[in-house]
Order: sequence, then structure tokens, then C-alpha cells
Amino acid sequence: MARVLIVDDSPTVCLALRARLSRIGHEARAARSLGEVRGLIAHFKPQIVLLDLEMPQADGVQIGTRLRGEWAPDAAILVHSGRPPSELAQAAQKLDASGILRKGCSPLALSAMIERALSMRRASNLGSTPPDPLALGS
Repeated sequence: MARVLIVDDSPTVCLALRARLSRIGHEARAARSLGEVRGLIAHFKPQIVLLDLEMPQADGVQIGTRLRGEWAPDAAILVHSGRPPSELAQAAQKLDASGILRKGCSPLALSAMIERALSMRRASNLGSTPPDPLALGS
């Protein structure tokens, strides 16, 4: 089980992802704005962040940079967006993300990417070589 923070301005996406993640045994919380991310991060301490790139107050790369730098530096970031694959890959590279998931991906792809991110986190904590980080969930 992982603590997963969903960062997406769409209430529908947040509800769907929370339900899906709960069904597969993860504890999920959602933040729909920069302020909500800031408010949740201190007490929730996510292991994984599903990060949308299109947010109203700050784009996902800006939020991800704050997460990576000061708010949750040890959390695995999974870029989650409907943008074209090339844009997702660029954002993931900037954020040193653990993976990429397209919005609307299958439950199987979501579950596999969460497990992969957890595995990468464990490997980096143990000092071993993690698996290839970037893959498009379908």
C-alpha cells in the first residue's frame, strides 16, 4: 500500500482516481490547487504524486519543481496528463519523474506504474539500480 497524492484540478478525475486507487489498496488524497497541495503535503507525506500538467494557478512542472525541491523530495512523481506524449516526456525529464501516465489509462496501467514507482523508490533507498523510469501507460 502506498500514500498517493493526486494533483488535478478536475473533480471528476480526482474522484475517479481516488476510487480506483482505493480499490487496489492505496491510500489516496486529492489536491485541486496549489494551495491544497501545500496544505496536504505536510501531514499526508505522499510516497507517490500523480501530477497533472495543466493546473489553473501554476502549471504541473512548477508544482512538481516545488514538490521535488522542498515539499516532498522523496516522493515519486508520475506525470499524469492528456497532453501529447512528447510534452509528457519533456515534463517528466524536467521533474526527474518516475513515469508517465496518459489520462484515461487502464486500471492495469495505473496499478503497474504505481508498483513500478514504489519499486524504484525502494531501489534508490537501498542504493541499487532502479528499472527504466519512463513508460507510457495505456
